[in-house]
Amino acid sequence: FFLMRRRPPRSTLDRSSAASDVYKRQAIGDQREETRFDFAFSQFLQLPSLVDIAAEDAIFLSKTELAVQSNYKDRKIRKEDLPSEKLLKVAYYYPNKKEIEMIEKKFIVSNKKVLFYPLQIDAPLDKQGPFDAFIHKCSNLMIEEFVERSSKRFTILQEYTERNSKSMVTIDPLEGLKMTLYRTVSNQRLEEALATSAILEISRKHNAKLKIPYSKALFNHNAEDSLKAIKQDIEKSLCNFSFLIKLAESCQTADSHCLTIATNEEGLKKALDKGVYIGKELIVQQLIKHSTTLYKVYTLGEDYLTYHHRKSLPSVLPIPSHAQFDSQKPFPAEWFTGKEEIVDKMNKDFIFEISKALMKAIDLTILGLDYILEEGSGCYYLVDLNYYSSFRHESDLNEKITSLIIKVYNEKIKGIAKQFQFILLSL
Repeated sequence: FFLMRRRPPRSTLDRSSAASDVYKRQAIGDQREETRFDFAFSQFLQLPSLVDIAAEDAIFLSKTELAVQSNYKDRKIRKEDLPSEKLLKVAYYYPNKKEIEMIEKKFIVSNKKVLFYPLQIDAPLDKQGPFDAFIHKCSNLMIEEFVERSSKRFTILQEYTERNSKSMVTIDPLEGLKMTLYRTVSNQRLEEALATSAILEISRKHNAKLKIPYSKALFNHNAEDSLKAIKQDIEKSLCNFSFLIKLAESCQTADSHCLTIATNEEGLKKALDKGVYIGKELIVQQLIKHSTTLYKVYTLGEDYLTYHHRKSLPSVLPIPSHAQFDSQKPFPAEWFTGKEEIVDKMNKDFIFEISKALMKAIDLTILGLDYILEEGSGCYYLVDLNYYSSFRHESDLNEKITSLIIKVYNEKIKGIAKQFQFILLSL
């Protein structure tokens, strides 16, 4: 139904075109070679782009139809001859909600360079390819396996990418995503990255500083002991009131976006006693005054970085001792006077160069990085990192993600060619 025009005799095509193969999948739990259409709502959003690609196949077939019919016995159109077969085949996996969001932003919509295929995790993976590249956000699978211990789907996916690593590039290694599950782990990795010579040199070059806010991990805490440990750090001038209290789990849990502000000792004790935090691993992070402005940097590899500044927490909070809020929702209006000025003061060259260096240090390329600029000192702080952020304010990223995939794929091909050349020279 993709072509919408008369086709050559069925026997002239030995297999179906790539455009129509996008939605053919193995029957789940069935080892037969039969395929079936398995449409989800999100995949219907892909149809307009697939029709355009299939139309090019149709034009190719119509031009060759006369030649096929006049010399039918000696000639056969191969699947490899179709225009769609010259496109990169890219498998993707996202949780359902994220998949729809990425299609709406045209992030994973097929075009004249790349065909995107939804990878079905619960079907045999090797029968769905072969693919040239794989792009993903599989933190939900990691949570299932490493936190809930309820499935092995992440291990199956990881083994699949390793098994096909010679022929398929994975945009960001699956192993690297583990650091994004826990704020304790990501803070440690970022601290290590900021201490590298490359990032220190960037700071010297721009005469600017970047730090990670003071944070304390609390394991199986009780409020009294935790408060005592933090007061000791205050006495050492490592931190001061106020604080942000967060769960150590940074994604895929119902309470991971539940944050609490504590402005004094009483507020911190009450915050630590809250039911949502009891028995959980927590992060207590220094709250930095930052002129009510946060800078959100989005990265799609080193060739595309963009940022937006937006309203953040006010410097003076009109709360008695503590307050809880959802970081995914607007801040309470009563926290603001209406006189706050949200001014863009970010040193773009410095922050972009730092962000590129961070990508290399942690081996992840599709990031959302939250920076703030401390009042008075002019020191930048990296307060949060997210993999595959929402790309808020960005509407059409199709060209950008396509360029990233092609660049990574070409680099792998060049690497293979160099290895082959080295082997030939050594013979």
